[in-house]
Amino acid sequence: MPAAPRTLTIADAILIIVSILLLGQLFNQTYGSGQAQTATITDHQGHHHEIDMQHDQQLNVSGAIGESTLQVTDGRIRFTASPCSNKVCIHTGWLKNAGEAAACLPNRLSVQLAGNADTSGGFDSINF
Repeated sequence: MPAAPRTLTIADAILIIVSILLLGQLFNQTYGSGQAQTATITDHQGHHHEIDMQHDQQLNVSGAIGESTLQVTDGRIRFTASPCSNKVCIHTGWLKNAGEAAACLPNRLSVQLAGNADTSGGFDSINF
C-alpha cells in the first residue's frame, strides 16, 4: 500500500516564514545603501561637480550636444530635460539611494549618488 503524501506541518510553515524574513533582511542590508547625501555630476569634459541633495534646486548642465536639466527635490534627483533623442536618462526617473546612477550617453553627462562614509558601504566595484 503506498504511503500517504506528506503534508505541510506547522513547523514547516514556521521554518519557511522565518527563512523568508531572514532573506528579506539580508537583501536590505546588502543592497539598501541608505539615502544619498550628495550627487556628483560629471560633464562632457570630465569635470566633476558635487551638489548637496538636501537643498531643492534645478540645475542646467551643458553637455556634448546641448543642455540637460536636473531637478533636486526632497533628497532625490532626476533628469527632466535633455537634447538626446531616446530620453533614457529621463525615463530612469528619480534617484535617491547612495550608489544609484543615471547617464545621458549622447550628451556625455552622468549623475552618481553618494551617502555618508559610514552609510554607503556597498560594493567597491561591479563588473559586467
